[in-house]
Amino acid sequence: MLPINISLNFIANMTNKLDSNSFGYALRMLRLKFGLSMKDVANGTSIGEAAIGAWERGAMPIRRNLKIYLDYFRATDPDGAAAIEKQYDEIKFNSLK
Repeated sequence: MLPINISLNFIANMTNKLDSNSFGYALRMLRLKFGLSMKDVANGTSIGEAAIGAWERGAMPIRRNLKIYLDYFRATDPDGAAAIEKQYDEIKFNSLK
């Protein structure tokens, strides 16, 4: 397993260009920070393992599903969940331009 002592704020801000790939990486790092598999998160939420994998590879979830995913982590890592939510909003806003 990777050493996960990385601030999710750092991950969310690690590139000058926000895109779905860096967003997917941030989702993966949040999951790995807690030593969870995609199956663990799928079992703890109503989100399928395939969807979680697709998001981590760059597909963008709809907001409702992202909220379910982040709520799973919010109690133990509210800052990480907030950083990812902010990045999602910025990507969506930039896609409207």
